[in-house]
Amino acid sequence: MKFIKFLDTINKTDIPYVGSKAANLAELSRIGMYIPQGFVILTNAFKVFLQKNKIDTLIIRVLTKKNLKNLKSLTHISATIRRAILKGYMPKDMKEDILNAFICLKSKYVAVRSSANIEDNKFNSWAGQFETFLNIKKEKLITHVKKCWASLYSARALFYRAHNRLTYKRKISMAVIVQKMIYPDIYGICFTVHPVTKANNQIVIEVRSKLKKSNVDMYIITKNPLRITEINRPSLKDTKLKYKTLKKLAKICLKIENYYQYPQDIEWALAKDKFYILQTRPVTSLYLRK
Repeated sequence: MKFIKFLDTINKTDIPYVGSKAANLAELSRIGMYIPQGFVILTNAFKVFLQKNKIDTLIIRVLTKKNLKNLKSLTHISATIRRAILKGYMPKDMKEDILNAFICLKSKYVAVRSSANIEDNKFNSWAGQFETFLNIKKEKLITHVKKCWASLYSARALFYRAHNRLTYKRKISMAVIVQKMIYPDIYGICFTVHPVTKANNQIVIEVRSKLKKSNVDMYIITKNPLRITEINRPSLKDTKLKYKTLKKLAKICLKIENYYQYPQDIEWALAKDKFYILQTRPVTSLYLRK
């Protein structure tokens, strides 16, 4: 499978080929974290796809002749490139690699996640810029892979790139992660630094319930000693996260922060009494308060 690598075969040195998100997931697995089983469609697959459909030349042409700081031009550029990607044909050998890897997962549904080679670092996180799709069946997989590729050229992503002066001569590419779907009772985000006050001695955990997705419970926990200091629970009746379990999650997140030696923004899910880590990235533009 020249276009595929399984998550358990990659490491942080593979970022140019698997993207930052996938490399981080593989590293987390190596330090004992649970991650959903899956594989990565490599950045070289995207490169070949663009070349076979002559979209690479289209991208060069429209990105060098338009003003990306002009909203109207940027929106037009985005629509042109994304339309070409979504209409492009998938080479037979690439499609076979992807579908054969899907079969190996032995799962009816998968999550399909973008993994660019320039996201999730201390300076440019690209948080929320790229697409993620859940509950995707085999027959819809190829379409959603292309949607992830196309999200690299959304108007929002193009603006972010221009705003941060990321030159188009730089090799920015997109891998795609395909993972078994897990169905958590609760899920959420953990910041290993307070995202508002920037207090480095606090962890903030946000919890959502599958029954009340619009409600967010929030817990603030000190790191040393590990103690819950603030609770906001609008969905008290639906949240099954006991304090003992909450502290267990906090310890997991602190282990991740310690591994990366930098405060982390962590997506997690609790399914069948097991914490899965779905993503971790540095908290960008952070100036810690002493």
